[in-house]
Formats: sequence, C-alpha cells, structure tokens
Amino acid sequence: MVSAVGAFRPNLVDGAIKRYQDVIRGNCWYFPVLHDVDVPSFLVRWGKAHAAYFELADEIFALLAKGKPLSVLATSSMLTRVIQSETMRGWVGKRSPSGLDALLDARVTQLEGLLAPLGDDAVDDVLSYGGVYIGNPDRITAEHEIVELFAIYHREVGRELTVDMLDAPNEAALSLLRGYCRYSLDGFNAKYRTLCGATPRTPRAGMSADEALGMVTQWLAKLTAAERDLVQTLLDETKVLNYLNLNLEVKYSFKGWAGLMHVLVFAACSEATGISTDVYAMRNALAKKGE
Repeated sequence: MVSAVGAFRPNLVDGAIKRYQDVIRGNCWYFPVLHDVDVPSFLVRWGKAHAAYFELADEIFALLAKGKPLSVLATSSMLTRVIQSETMRGWVGKRSPSGLDALLDARVTQLEGLLAPLGDDAVDDVLSYGGVYIGNPDRITAEHEIVELFAIYHREVGRELTVDMLDAPNEAALSLLRGYCRYSLDGFNAKYRTLCGATPRTPRAGMSADEALGMVTQWLAKLTAAERDLVQTLLDETKVLNYLNLNLEVKYSFKGWAGLMHVLVFAACSEATGISTDVYAMRNALAKKGE
C-alpha cells in the first residue's frame, strides 16, 4: 500500500486536500435532515457512513494496486458511488444540520444555559473538564496521539522510515501511516522530523482525572438534583461527541487515506471531462460518452 501511494503522481497526493475542499465547497450535497437526533443513533449512523466510505476506498485502491491507470476510475458509475459515499460522510459531518458539529453545539448551548446561574467560571470549568476525557489513554485527542506515537517510534526506531523497514513493521509506525499519513512515506517522515522532539500539551498542568472530577462535582453540587442529573447526561454525551470530533474525525475525514482514494476518482473524472469541480456535470459528461 505504501509503495502504491508512493507511485502516484506527486501533485495528486500533495494537492489532494485542496482539490477535495474545492469539490466539497463547489457542489450541493443532498443528504436528508433529521431533527432531535439522539447520540446513540447518531453514533451508529456515523459508524456505518465511515465504514462504507472506507470500503469504497479499498475497492478504488484495489483497482490501482493492480497497475491500472488512473483513467480506470473515470466512469459515471464509479463517480456516482463516490458522490454517494461523500454525501453520506457529509451527512454525519460538519456541513449537516444533523451532523457531529450540530449535535455537539446543541449540547454545549444547553449546558451553558443550565450552568449560567453559577457564573462564567463554572461554565468554563465544567465544560473544559467535564466535557472531555481526561486521564484516559484510550480517549486522547488526535493532537496528543500523533505526538505520543511519534515519541514511541523515535524511542523504538530512531530514524526515518523506509519501505524495507516495513517487512518487520513497528506498531507505532503502522498506526501513524494508517491514521495520520495516508500511507505516504514522505508524509510520515516530514511529520517525524517536525514532531520528533515535541511534548504533548495537557489542558492544565498537573490536573489529574480525579482533580478534574472533583472540581466538576463541586460545581454541580450547587444545582438541584434534577438539574444535576440533566447536566451529567449532557456532559457524558458531550464527552463522546468531543472524542469523535477531536480524535476519530481527524483520522477518518477526507484528509486521510480513504479521502485520498476518493479524490483520485474526482481527479480522474476531471481529467477525462475537462470539468474542474462540478461532480454532477462530470457524471453527465461521462454518461454521454458511455463511460
């Protein structure tokens, strides 16, 4: 996989995020709107949308891994599937009224209203330390995770990654290639050089999970029992949504490996039709040509 990505034209990889952003912003995406979305149902929807997104990416990669040219992706049927895949990803994302940001913003707004009588300090403390996971190594932000993984790699390997080293791969290297580097050695090594000596930042120096919980508990004790129960429920939901937003969303977004596979289809169809970003016009042009 690393070798195949390394063989792509450099402008396709280096310019992938910008091209994808242009496509996203330059088209309408027709996803349904849901109201009063509960978090468990949303998590199921998010998981299914991203599973399908990666399954299609695997199919696209399988075609290119067989040595077929990029033009093999320039068909109306393939573009239709990619449009559908991106639409579903957008449905659970930032652009959707029933997506991740909308759900998170709604709960933060509700918490701010409930906590407002306690003052600004209470709002800041409760949201900052009750609405995120603190002290849980399995629930850290992507910002912390990438630095920690590179620190492990530097400690265990201590040099830039090469293809031959993947015959007996380092676990941290695999996690980084898959989650943060789109299986690009150039991308991996550029980040390694930048982050080699970095130290993860913490929200507040010396703030342990127990201390954070104690501070939040003290503030919530000032509320009525009913208010306290509602705030705790909203905080639990906010924690989950923040983890999704600050960790998983980063690795599963269009900026990752699966997004690179999708943007290769957009690029192939653009080259075949001469149309820059309008995916629906591309699809119509390919269909008229019988492709």
